Amino acid sequence: MSFTPYLESRVMRHFFKGDTISPAGTLYISLHTADPTSGGHEVTAAGYQRQSTGFTVAGGTASNADSVAFNAQASYGTITHAGIWDSLSGGNMINSSALTTSRTIDAGEVAAFAVSAIDVTLS
Repeated sequence: MSFTPYLESRVMRHFFKGDTISPAGTLYISLHTADPTSGGHEVTAAGYQRQSTGFTVAGGTASNADSVAFNAQASYGTITHAGIWDSLSGGNMINSSALTTSRTIDAGEVAAFAVSAIDVTLS
């Protein structure tokens, strides 16, 4: 997953300007039908909402500590990307990434990420 311009700016301002960064209380996973950093849209289907998860950190990698499931009440379309946000709605996107495999999610299906399936790595 890649840092968004929002997080890059926060990190740069922290290290080079001394700005304080407070950790997000809760982080949320979102689903997108195209790259959200290039104008792609978050799912807006009936019943959709971002799902919360905690993260563990080992070395230079943060991984989701909880399984994450989206139970589709309506079609989500073809999901190509996931994002990490600091708020259930609105807020700031922290990271985003293309899924390894895009997937069409229809009503009644579940889009799920197992524990440690979402990794954020600094390199």
